Amino acid sequence: MKKILFAMGVGGAAAAVILGTPQAHADSTSNQFVSYVESHANNAGSMKPSDISANDLVGLGYAVCGDVRNGNDPIKEAAYMATHGFSVNDAEVILGSAIGGLCPDQDYKLGVTASGVTPDAPGYGSTPPVGLGTRIA
Repeated sequence: MKKILFAMGVGGAAAAVILGTPQAHADSTSNQFVSYVESHANNAGSMKPSDISANDLVGLGYAVCGDVRNGNDPIKEAAYMATHGFSVNDAEVILGSAIGGLCPDQDYKLGVTASGVTPDAPGYGSTPPVGLGTRIA
């Protein structure tokens, strides 16, 4: 039985991550995204990245990218995740690593450029700007 885990869609675009549905994104970029989220998430919310399969986490990352690419405000994307079970930290980690790693062409929407690359995420783009949590909490 499939279960809808999370539906993103702050400004009209909608994507759902379906538990048990394989995603077609098993590449090194996706693996880096999953590793980064797993190592930086605090898993403090009622919905924890550690409880989500790698495929579903990648699906969520691409859903975030799709929403942001279609014009949704990244801050609202993170706020939506934070008000639907993820901790603010985990929402920031998912948002920043999805945009930085899965859709780096959208980095400019976070106010981050190539100079904002974090040392612990080589080639990964960025993490959310400092203070994002205070803007969505």
